[in-house]
Amino acid sequence: MRKSPLILVAVICLGFGLGCHTKQVPAGLSEADRTAIRQAVQEYVNNAKAQPRNDKASAAFYEEDAIMVPPNHPNLRGRAAIEAFLASFPPFSDYRLETLEIDGQGDVAYERGTNSMTLTPPGGAPAEWRSKYLVIYRRQADGSWKVSREIFTPDAPPSAPQDPSAAPK
Repeated sequence: MRKSPLILVAVICLGFGLGCHTKQVPAGLSEADRTAIRQAVQEYVNNAKAQPRNDKASAAFYEEDAIMVPPNHPNLRGRAAIEAFLASFPPFSDYRLETLEIDGQGDVAYERGTNSMTLTPPGGAPAEWRSKYLVIYRRQADGSWKVSREIFTPDAPPSAPQDPSAAPK
């Protein structure tokens, strides 16, 4: 009978010991991390706006095994597939991107935002495209941030820019 109180005390001590053990939580993103991601996004935008467009340089912002989830298209796996997808885009102009949020923890970050552009398909009329996106980044061994996962979706199908002279009077 004397062993029961000892076992009970041992179980209680073990419970307190396990309960008091705190799991180490990675630190949140520093302002330097957010700045580095913003700079990478700006470089990506500059590549997209370049004439001619530099799709190879844009694809370099993605991890080698990145996954892109574009609308109305199968998932793309790998930098080469993403580069081919970017190269398949018709010419566009007026590209604008707005980052609404950057956050994360440790070596993982995300960016949420919107973008718009005017697409000009071969033989077609210019059409405005507006979309929203979510990008997941991973910090690389050299400290840089690369896109690991990306999903974007249009706000609506592309629409032709309105002609102000055709407005009802």
